[in-house]
Amino acid sequence: MEAISGKIVSEHGEVTAIVTILHDRTEELERARLYEQLKRASSELEQKVREATAELTRQNELLRRSHFEIEQASAAKSQFLANMSHEFRTPLNAILGYTSMLLKGVTGELTPHQRRNLERVDSNAHHLLAIINDILDISASRRARCRSRSRNSTSRTSWPRCWPRWSRSSRAPSWR
Repeated sequence: MEAISGKIVSEHGEVTAIVTILHDRTEELERARLYEQLKRASSELEQKVREATAELTRQNELLRRSHFEIEQASAAKSQFLANMSHEFRTPLNAILGYTSMLLKGVTGELTPHQRRNLERVDSNAHHLLAIINDILDISASRRARCRSRSRNSTSRTSWPRCWPRWSRSSRAPSWR
């Protein structure tokens, strides 16, 4: 409380009354306290926003680097598959062609034992070629799915769905 007093004096200089005005400052002090509390809370919030922004910046940089590394690994994988495709298919096709010529009797008649062995070579070579083609097809299919999802999605949460899950029983990829 704040009190202000004053005298009322007559024309002759005599005190005729004393006036006291009381002023309640409780609301003013409460407002000042709340204002200071608001300033502190605002400062704390600004600091938290700065810290969160710094963390997001750090996380974004980590994601950018990870994305770059994934792109490099994908390019290396594609190059490896292209090389292996050539390295495996070329000699395998030569084996298949030569075996086919021998089975057709181009070099002469075959004994039943030779024919059976060449048919085995031919069958296994075709089987191996089918496996190589399947691996390359799966890889190309997965790449296409991932490219398609990355174009249609603003987030990278779809990327993990591009990887196949291998089933223990079938030994074939099972797409999510």
